[in-house]
Amino acid sequence: MQTPSSPEKRPWYKQPWAWFILLLPVIAIVGCINLIWLAGKHSDGVVADDYTRTGDEVTQVLARDQAAARLGLRATATIDAQGLARIELNQPVAGPLQLKLLHPTVARNDQAASLSDQGNHLWQGQLAHPPGAVRWDVELSDNKNTWRLRGQMKPGQSGKLVLSPAT
Repeated sequence: MQTPSSPEKRPWYKQPWAWFILLLPVIAIVGCINLIWLAGKHSDGVVADDYTRTGDEVTQVLARDQAAARLGLRATATIDAQGLARIELNQPVAGPLQLKLLHPTVARNDQAASLSDQGNHLWQGQLAHPPGAVRWDVELSDNKNTWRLRGQMKPGQSGKLVLSPAT
């Protein structure tokens, strides 16, 4: 004799195994919606360098670096804890110059400073924020973007930073 509470007589939505089996796809759908929302909210930063896309191949454009190498440009940079940047070039160049501190992963943290000529191959400018204890890619160029010098400032680095063309 069967009772009304036996598993065969209950509707499917009152069965615990039915809800357990349905729970797995529901968790997957909610997780997918969450990942789509996170991807839209936190976009990746743009790579701050000279690249061009040809078909499926991405190629770094080194024309500005090669121009700096042809000119024989080299520089030493000093950036103090307050964000004052002093650049000494090995030869005279036409200005004004621009110094960029490029954060390797977060584009909104990038900084730029316009440098003014102090005479005797010395240029100076003020960054908006002190560099802090972060690794920075440093780029020095003229305002016409015809050449550039690059270097890397490591966390806690003090003293002079050498900027040279990438070859």
